[in-house]
Amino acid sequence: MKPAYTCGEVSVWTNPYLWEAHQKVILFDRMQASGLKNCNFVGLDLGGARGDWVIAAGVEANRSQYVVVEANPTLFRKMEKDFDTNAGLPGRVFAYSAAAKSDASFFGYYSDNENDHSSSQEWDGPTMCIDASSNEGVMDTAGKETSNSCSETETTVPVVTVDIIMNDFWTSTASSISRDKNTHQHPLSRSNSITTAFHDDDDTIVSKAGNLFFAKLDIEGSEYEALLGAKSVFSSKETRPCYVYIEIKFSSVNPAYDKAFHMMKDTYGYTDFYDIDSGLVGNDSYPPIGKAYENEANYEFRLPTSELEECITRVRKHTSCSSSSR
Repeated sequence: MKPAYTCGEVSVWTNPYLWEAHQKVILFDRMQASGLKNCNFVGLDLGGARGDWVIAAGVEANRSQYVVVEANPTLFRKMEKDFDTNAGLPGRVFAYSAAAKSDASFFGYYSDNENDHSSSQEWDGPTMCIDASSNEGVMDTAGKETSNSCSETETTVPVVTVDIIMNDFWTSTASSISRDKNTHQHPLSRSNSITTAFHDDDDTIVSKAGNLFFAKLDIEGSEYEALLGAKSVFSSKETRPCYVYIEIKFSSVNPAYDKAFHMMKDTYGYTDFYDIDSGLVGNDSYPPIGKAYENEANYEFRLPTSELEECITRVRKHTSCSSSSR
């Protein structure tokens, strides 16, 4: 593996090649087998934390691009510093300081008339108050959606959907707007983002998309909410990821995990899946037996074989590669 770096303290959790290594190795194998390791495909990381998935995959596949979303402001700042320690990576990362939710969060903010929307370049959609002092991941119970000001220990982050984020990314990368190669944070602005929350115009996305190879979700119970806000991207054969990596817990306390599992399998059609931790495949793998941690598992979801091949072919079509990749 190629050298990867983090800024400051080094631990199992911050080491890109140690933390969740058994999952990342599988992703590396998928990149290689798909002939995309030297291509500028896109990965989506919801719950970026310290950026370990982006760093590991981005260094291993040194032309790949990443859309990473992290709601916790403390983790986001540390993630930025970790990106900066890896030469060539910052210019390939679009990092959003935001919380991924469902489009229901937007009800009541705007009418269907685009002329009623604010003309400000600043984000004026829903927001969430997050504890700015915490180093932990953001759970549903850790933040509260608000239209009011946050407390002194909290900071405000935008509440967005996957559809908004990916449309913003594809619009930005398809435009002629120049971008500093050393700048990875990509602030959301009202003008190029919010309309996709109300107008599901797939043509707008598809015309600029097709290069999304995988998605990873680890947002501590908010996976179902995030998947609800990913309907345009995950439902279209022209935009959906070929592979999805997601942490699923089985808990009567938080049934959202079960909803996320069935949304992946039944709604979005990722019918090939297995528990990476235990090795159990398909229906035998769910509910999770808790090989690593009680009642939870890390899953890889794949499209059915014929659709998976079509998806990989689509990604190849929408990427450029070095001469040694195919």
